[in-house]
Amino acid sequence: MKKIIQNPKTGHITIDISALPQCGKNGVLVKTYYSLISSGTEKNTVETAKKSLLGKAKKRPDLLGKIIDFSKKEGIKSAYNLIQSRLTTPLQLGYSCVGEVIEVGENEKNIMVGDVVACAGAGYATHAEVNFIPSNLVSKVPDGVSYKDAAYSTLGAIALHGVRQSSASIGDSVCILGMGLIGCLTAQLLKAQGCRLICIDVSEKALSSLDGFVSENDLKINSSKDSGLKKIQSFTRGRGVDRVIIAASSKDSSLINYSVEVLRDRGTLVILGDLKVDIPREPF
Repeated sequence: MKKIIQNPKTGHITIDISALPQCGKNGVLVKTYYSLISSGTEKNTVETAKKSLLGKAKKRPDLLGKIIDFSKKEGIKSAYNLIQSRLTTPLQLGYSCVGEVIEVGENEKNIMVGDVVACAGAGYATHAEVNFIPSNLVSKVPDGVSYKDAAYSTLGAIALHGVRQSSASIGDSVCILGMGLIGCLTAQLLKAQGCRLICIDVSEKALSSLDGFVSENDLKINSSKDSGLKKIQSFTRGRGVDRVIIAASSKDSSLINYSVEVLRDRGTLVILGDLKVDIPREPF
């Protein structure tokens, strides 16, 4: 079968030919119809891989910390060997796809061969012709849902999880920072829940994509032109927003600092994007 792999040392992407994966007891083997390219996540993965070893360490300080802890326990040589092993092991990209079940593990009771399923999970729902998917990362596609739409299921789940974590309810004002794909899905879920939206992005094109479901009673702000603080104060009648959901990436804590400025007392902040989490103690 064919699969897309990345060299974690150079970032180079190739199409690899390999044997079909085995079907484990607690999962299913799925022949892919469509797999979703998550532009933000996968672009970040490719850019990180292209960096030098020092650049990779700066990009992922969390992994650097784990390596340091590992070297203290197992020794520097073992840590070095672990790094080299990771850098020479091809990485499969992708984490959301849809396809047809061609084999079922002996412990899987709810899914049958021939079912069309949505699949999730980095390292599982990859850009490959056939994937093994654990039972807890697969779900039947309901009748009437197109296969292309079903390929977005993982992103929809991420957006839905963010909305649930925020505890947003009818009438709440919710500020969404970043109107990419996750941000737009989040906005649609919040509108269905009866919330008042403040949608913020640096791109006018991203904001214009909201016209189909964001009403004139909601607020759209291009943060490259206006911080929007006065508009948000007016929109919330001076109280501040009830919830902030960050669906953007950032190399610093500027989005968190902005969230502090617009949130009301005891408001809720949910972080979905990849950003540096440096919490200012006093306002929180």
